[in-house]
Amino acid sequence: GGGAGRGRGNGITSVHIPKGNTLAPAYQAPQVGQGRVMIDPNSHTKRQDMVSGVFRDFNPATMTVEEWGEIEYARMIETQTLQAQKNEEHAESESKLSSDDKDERERLKTSNWDDYKDENPRGV
Repeated sequence: GGGAGRGRGNGITSVHIPKGNTLAPAYQAPQVGQGRVMIDPNSHTKRQDMVSGVFRDFNPATMTVEEWGEIEYARMIETQTLQAQKNEEHAESESKLSSDDKDERERLKTSNWDDYKDENPRGV
């Protein structure tokens, strides 16, 4: 038997399509003679967004120049403090060395430099 939406045994299924457009389009063009034109209310905002996006700063600053200066100043003070400590430690170790130890260190330094020059001749 032939129920609603079924074929009559011939393998073809029929579907009922209502007349007219049941889905409303997002934008309908104005009818001729209507006298008014529909304008997208968001078009001005979209344009403004596009314009502002062209000239935006892609790498915005994360700190002010003053903040950067303070950080650099703190680094400088820390570096100077560490250097002063190293100089004090070096002077202290130098004062503990005897003259024979200083002479031996100087001899080793000269010997190492001579070996380096022999292994790496100039202009080769």
